[in-house]
Amino acid sequence: MKKTKNPLETMQKESVNAEDKLTLSVDAFVGKASTSHSSEIGGRLKAARAHLGLKQDVLAAQSGVSYSVYQKYEMGRSVPGGDAIAGFIHTGINANWLLTGEGPMLLKDLQPRSQPMKINIGALAATLDGATRGLPPGTSPRNIAEFAVKMYIDALEKGLITPDGIGEGVGEKSA
Repeated sequence: MKKTKNPLETMQKESVNAEDKLTLSVDAFVGKASTSHSSEIGGRLKAARAHLGLKQDVLAAQSGVSYSVYQKYEMGRSVPGGDAIAGFIHTGINANWLLTGEGPMLLKDLQPRSQPMKINIGALAATLDGATRGLPPGTSPRNIAEFAVKMYIDALEKGLITPDGIGEGVGEKSA
C-alpha cells in the first residue's frame, strides 16, 4: 500500500545562504480557486443593476449589503449568502436567475400564476337546477354537473352572463 503524503506538510527550500532554510506551508487541496461561479453571479448582478438603472451604492443600500461587500460580489471576489440574496429579491431581482442564469432577470417578469376562475354562483346554481330538472330521471349527479358546467361556460362565452352577476351579459338574451 502506497502511503500518501500529508497535504499540509511543510516543504523546506534552501535559501541563498546555505546555512538558512526557508519553510513554506503547502496545502495540496488549495489550488487555483475556480471563480467562474462567483464571476457569473457578479456579471448577472451587474446586468440587473444596470437594467434597474441603479448605481452600486444604491443597490447595495436597497438590498441591505455594505457597498464594499457589494463591489466584491460584482467583481466575482465573493459569492452572496442567503441574507444578501434575500436583499436582492427585495429589490426585484429573481434569485433563480441570479444564481443559475435561468428564467427572467426580474421578479415582475415571472409568469403570473393563473387565477382561479371567478364563478357567478347564482348563474351556476340556476344552470345546475335547470340541468337537474331537464335531464332524464336517473341521470347521474356527475353527468348533471358536467352538463351544467358546459352550459355555464357556453353562457359565459356567448356573453349571456358574466362572472360578476346575472343580467350583466351582452345582448338581448342575457339573463
